[in-house]
Amino acid sequence: MRSRLEPIKEVARMIDRRLDNIITHCRHQLTNAVAEGLNSKIMAIKRRAGGYRNVANFKEVIYFYCGGLRLYPSSVRLTHGLLVRTPCPAGAYAQ
Repeated sequence: MRSRLEPIKEVARMIDRRLDNIITHCRHQLTNAVAEGLNSKIMAIKRRAGGYRNVANFKEVIYFYCGGLRLYPSSVRLTHGLLVRTPCPAGAYAQ
């Protein structure tokens, strides 16, 4: 290294250690943002609850909040924070 400044040398060593990861990111444009977002959501669930009796219950709550489940039938939609039932097509319930 040609620099005599220690902070510059530290940065150069760090870039040298991480060069493979930097090149991979530049080629593929992939990040761990989705994993970090999911982890943040799980940590918020954990803080909100203040503790669960066992790991199984905690897993169920994570699946409930992060699973993307639809809790209402398609004839019910959320409008301005209120549940609104939309009319069903004629004969939808006919047997």
